[in-house]
Amino acid sequence: MRTAFMLRSSEEFLSVNWLEYFRFYDRKKEMQRIRDALQKKLRIGVDAKIAVLQTGKMVDYVYNRSQDHRKLSVKHKPEENDPSHSGIFGLKDEHDLFIAELIAEVIQETYPAKE
Repeated sequence: MRTAFMLRSSEEFLSVNWLEYFRFYDRKKEMQRIRDALQKKLRIGVDAKIAVLQTGKMVDYVYNRSQDHRKLSVKHKPEENDPSHSGIFGLKDEHDLFIAELIAEVIQETYPAKE
């Protein structure tokens, strides 16, 4: 799962989605909205997963456990067909495996990306 949290060489930030944007407070409804948005722009693999993590916890965890005290930030970056689209900023490049591992360690839940 850690490779899901690595930048591609052409990216300036890691694309994520903001669950609370929808204000459903119902995980099943939130997941369906995310799935709908992702399917409009990506080809989703059969084994693909959606990982849920708390932003503040992730930022603190990475800062406290990385040698360079990496300061990640998450910003809302809405797209036309994906209003909850956001980005994790502060990843350096596509070789930032240790930071990706730290992010993966704070995953709280996972869900299938396809129902």
